[in-house]
This record gives sequence, structure tokens and C-alpha cells, in this order.
Amino acid sequence: MASQVSLNVVGFAAAAATTEKVGILEFLNGVHLKAMEAICTKIKVLEGDLMEMRLRLRKSAEEREQCSGDGRLWRSAIRKGWGGGLL
Repeated sequence: MASQVSLNVVGFAAAAATTEKVGILEFLNGVHLKAMEAICTKIKVLEGDLMEMRLRLRKSAEEREQCSGDGRLWRSAIRKGWGGGLL
């Protein structure tokens, strides 16, 4: 993503250098804002993915508990190697 942003900066810088309407500081500020928006969007996506994983893990743990009562059977199976390498 950083390399994509740097390529975009080079391309936009060349375009900005040819136009006199856009000052270089205004241009760089705009590029900085766009890069920050892209980073914030990616962080939000990753946070959402993390929350989804946590929910799936919690649900899986609850299902294991329900299947084995208080969990002793499940823990016993793991100790004996019946878990199929899940943990």
C-alpha cells in the first residue's frame, strides 16, 4: 500500500508541477490527507476482521463447552491427542 501511495505521489507531483493553479504545499497537503484516509480505512477494515475472528472463536469455544458439558471431556480429548491438532 505504501508503494502504491508513493507511486501516486510521484505521478501527482509531476502533474502538479505543470499546473500553476495548484501550489506545491496545497498539493502535498492533499496527498497527505488522501494517504491518511487510506490508512484509516485499512485500519477500520482490519479492526472489523479482528472483531469477526474474536466472535467466531468465542462461538466455537461456547459450542465446545456445550458439546462436552463442563469442558472436561474436551480437555481430556486434547490431552490424549484426539483433537486432530487443532490447538
